[in-house]
Amino acid sequence: MPTPAITIDSINQPPGFFELLGSPQLTACWWRQGEGLIGLGQVARLQASSAAAIQEWWRAWLKDQPVVQDPQLQGNSWAEPLAFISFPFRRGGVHEIVVPRQIWGSRGQQCWLTSLPADQPDPPTTAALPAGRQPAAASDDHCSVGPIDCPTPTTPGSAPEINRPIHYQPEGLGHEAWLQAVRQAIQAIAEGRLEKVVLARAESTDWPAQLSAGAVVQQLATLYPTTWTFAVAGLIGATPELLVSLEHGRLSSRVLAGSIRPDGQATRRGQLLAQSAKDQSEHRFAVASVAAALRPHAQTLTVPDQPAILQLPNVIHLASDLGGQALPGRSVLDLGEAIHPSAAVCGTPVGAALEFIDASEQLDRGRYSGPVGWINQSGDGQIGLALRCGQINDATIRLFAGAGIVADSDPEGEWDETQAKLAAMKQALAAALDSQTDR
Repeated sequence: MPTPAITIDSINQPPGFFELLGSPQLTACWWRQGEGLIGLGQVARLQASSAAAIQEWWRAWLKDQPVVQDPQLQGNSWAEPLAFISFPFRRGGVHEIVVPRQIWGSRGQQCWLTSLPADQPDPPTTAALPAGRQPAAASDDHCSVGPIDCPTPTTPGSAPEINRPIHYQPEGLGHEAWLQAVRQAIQAIAEGRLEKVVLARAESTDWPAQLSAGAVVQQLATLYPTTWTFAVAGLIGATPELLVSLEHGRLSSRVLAGSIRPDGQATRRGQLLAQSAKDQSEHRFAVASVAAALRPHAQTLTVPDQPAILQLPNVIHLASDLGGQALPGRSVLDLGEAIHPSAAVCGTPVGAALEFIDASEQLDRGRYSGPVGWINQSGDGQIGLALRCGQINDATIRLFAGAGIVADSDPEGEWDETQAKLAAMKQALAAALDSQTDR
């Protein structure tokens, strides 16, 4: 019997993408400013111990898989068979790949639906799994969304007023212990053992059984439309940092490092950030580490001389956009593996920074600050860093934030920075709960 085809159909009447983001059937997404990919249901999911194992599995899964694509969509790399990925901060940790049953896409003037047949063959296995883990079985979730002519979009409005208090518990280091770790990092920098190190912390709270991940994702897309809102295997967030994008050989990367609270005076605070020697130093380390990682994989690479100011509702960043042409045969996963972990989430030198993090942070980051995004059949895709995010684990959700420590860092100032970054997920979670209560 022939293998059923993956179908990719143009949609003349766009669906209500904002509603799809909030669907209880949401299993994966990558969304920014009204464009992106929304995955519903699940055909296959794999946990492996390396990006190479994930890439090998993905290629094997696609082998001999027929695809029927609307000719109008040819050349659109987002409208190919694709999967969503989420990798750990630490090499050797659990790497995730998810293949949804349906992927609804929007880009420019094009909208489409990628459908995988219900009787899809079982996914192949790979030998490179963490001990005791097996690939997730194909789901029997057939998705009830459709038909193709769905309701017209709903324009996201302002976030609802937040009335419900949510209590968070610190994980790992508390306030004073974390400040002491920052002081120790500054001392290590003064002694020449480090140039920069990123210290993270986490807070957790109960995950209400009645709340879907999609409800929070929908709020993130509303509150932070200029970030990349993502969801993969229980990790949800809205990252401002694009680790690497690859399309038809063109690569790009957005580096963020150095930040400040807006405090209601975004323009003036942005000017202060641009003039901050501490933040400029932190940013240079991050840009240099990404550029050095990409150069062996690029025919050309353009690196800006000075960063720009990126203003978000809860934090202002120094930002640099790198671009160039990748060498033939490179996939987006190859490029992501080359860059990660960069100075933006780890430190400089990388080895010494990792050792300091292990000794001082007292936190299992999991997939926080790791690569997250999607890869298509051709190896193109987009990968961000899992920042401003939370990991849903059964009855709890863990929220993460970090700060880059350099020679001129102020411990209390770094703590305030993590508070500002945690606010993104806290606000979205509270808004989702309030919205659900109002229904």
